[in-house]
Amino acid sequence: MDLGLAGKVAIVTGSSDGIGYAVARLLAREGARLVMCARRETLLAEASENIVKETGADVLAVRCDVQRLDEVRNLVKETVQRFGAIHVLVNNAGSVPSAKFADVDDAQWYQMLEGKLLGYLRMTREVVPHMLKGGWGRVVNVAGTAGREPSNTAIAVGLNNAAVINWTKSLSREYSADGILVTTVAPGSIETPRQVRNRQREANITGKNFDELRNARVRYSDATAGATRGSRQRRGISRLRVFELHDGSLCDGGWRRDAGDLMSLPGIVEFSRLQAK
Repeated sequence: MDLGLAGKVAIVTGSSDGIGYAVARLLAREGARLVMCARRETLLAEASENIVKETGADVLAVRCDVQRLDEVRNLVKETVQRFGAIHVLVNNAGSVPSAKFADVDDAQWYQMLEGKLLGYLRMTREVVPHMLKGGWGRVVNVAGTAGREPSNTAIAVGLNNAAVINWTKSLSREYSADGILVTTVAPGSIETPRQVRNRQREANITGKNFDELRNARVRYSDATAGATRGSRQRRGISRLRVFELHDGSLCDGGWRRDAGDLMSLPGIVEFSRLQAK
């Protein structure tokens, strides 16, 4: 598949494993010059080496905590020094734990916003000037279905995701005339190791069985898919996101989303599916 991404410089945050790794891998296979970042340096090095061995892509791996402005600026600096430009940013880094409202104090609320929303803002603010300079850019913000479907055990998760969705729309309106398209992707439950840990935390908080919670997500995802996609579930999460990076819209079977829109991808998807060739 040729999506016109050959030679483009793409940063994928949180790309040492999970969804971020799957996206990075597919971008590399499309010929993008890839920048991978994550906090866990050893895992990041292993992930980048695997992608280089498989695809032969030009990959730069930089340890970066998007909660730290100095590390974000260093990531952008190293990217520009190595490749001379930035065309694509996939904001994927960040995780917010499940918690009940009464158990979260002010300091924890601030930390939870740092865990996702503020990291996305920080990365985008540092990258956009380089996209403006080149007159072309694609920003994809990974949110989750909790941004639209509130949960009493995932209040902070939903707050972050809802804010990301709203901010994405605003950003798309501000920069579309400059050739920069911004989109939110909201996957359903993806069974990455992190998602499994999140479900376990939810089980601990609610006292419910882990499998019971997982099955409830399956039922919700199936219902959402039927209501919003004519019962056609979208499963190739990372490949669909590459479509978004290509031209700012998803064109698949006559279904089109304009930049700034929320693209919801319901359905339980096992991590092994994301890495299938």
